[in-house]
Order: sequence, then C-alpha cells, then structure tokens
Amino acid sequence: VYMQDFMATWTVEDALLLDFGLLLTPGAYNHLQSAASLLALDYGPFTFAESTPLKAKIGRDVGMQARGILADKHVEYRAALLQGVRGRFAQNSFRVAGHLSFTPFEAANSLFYSGTSLGKKKALTVGLGADAQRDYYAFFGDAFVDYPLAGGPAVTLQGNCAMYDGRAFLGSALYKQSTYMIEAGLTFVAQKITPFVQVSGKTYDEEDQKNAGRRSIG
Repeated sequence: VYMQDFMATWTVEDALLLDFGLLLTPGAYNHLQSAASLLALDYGPFTFAESTPLKAKIGRDVGMQARGILADKHVEYRAALLQGVRGRFAQNSFRVAGHLSFTPFEAANSLFYSGTSLGKKKALTVGLGADAQRDYYAFFGDAFVDYPLAGGPAVTLQGNCAMYDGRAFLGSALYKQSTYMIEAGLTFVAQKITPFVQVSGKTYDEEDQKNAGRRSIG
C-alpha cells in the first residue's frame, strides 16, 4: 500500500479552511500543483529538493494547515505546522511553511493549485513562500499564467525559483543552493495538442557544499 495524499478539511468560511493529514507543503507554485494538470509528465526535477532531507514523502509532510482567500478573493494564503525532522526523542522544533499569492482574477479556494485548463479558464497568479525548521530555511517565488488567446489557442506559462540553506541542521543533505524551473505550453484546443518546453537548473555555493560534508543531520 502506498499512501500519497491523505487529509481532511474543516471549512469555517472562505477566509479560513483547516487541513489535517499528509499535505503537500507550501512552497513555490509547482510544489502545490495537482499532478493531473501538469504540462510535463511529472513535477520539475528540483521542485521537491527539501523533501528527502526533511524525511517528507514527495513534498508531503504530516501536519496541519490554515488557508483561505482574502481581499475580495484576490489573495490566497497558506500557513502550515508540520512534522519535519523531529529527531529520535522528538527534541527538534516543528517545521513551519507558508505561501502567499495574488491574482487579479478570482482565486480558487482549492487544496491543489491548477495547471493548464486547455483553454477553458483564465488564470494569473504571483506568489512568495517560505519553509523553515531549526536553522534550515528556504524561500520561494513563483508566477503562473493560463490564458486563452483570440482565435482559439491557449498559452500556459510558469516560473518558479527557490533558495535553500540546510545549514547545520541538514548538513550535506541540503547544502546551500538555488533552483529554478520555467515552462511554457501552447494548447491548440480544436486539435487537442499542447506542445511545451520546460527548463530547470540548479546553482550552489561550492564552499558551502564542501563545508556541508562536515555537518550532520540534527
């Protein structure tokens, strides 16, 4: 048995939903997308760079999350308290993560972010995220566009960037690095074809990588 997603949601109102269970943790946009609407067959190669060092399951961690839409449904927030790496005697602090996004359209109050709608919807969001446990931290930035063009085709664009620093807590498991992912697709609605391109990369601090080998996971 392989469990990938398992959660329950208590809806108080549009501005406050509480999720409990095995959750996709807040990060960049691609980190929170539904796998059913990705342009590529899978997430970006560096989307879940923190997952294995933090003993998560493909970007998912056990915990609770508050989320909702504000400002006349133009702002969406997520704030999560997660298990992370608690240590043998649960001596480590909990992991915290969050994401804040803005859209000029109406934000969808859904657990997973959407990907390409194949020309059925208009979407434009920009967001910022953060993730931390003990002295480990990560920061994220993202933008997503899904827009039908005049004449039939629809364009889907996405950009994600992240900066990670595992520091003493995660040591060589996550040395200081930056990642990015950019993708673009053009859907020909009538023909049901979407050619796309995706480019990803990673840069890292060579000195920190050497020093990370002398640090151990807490």
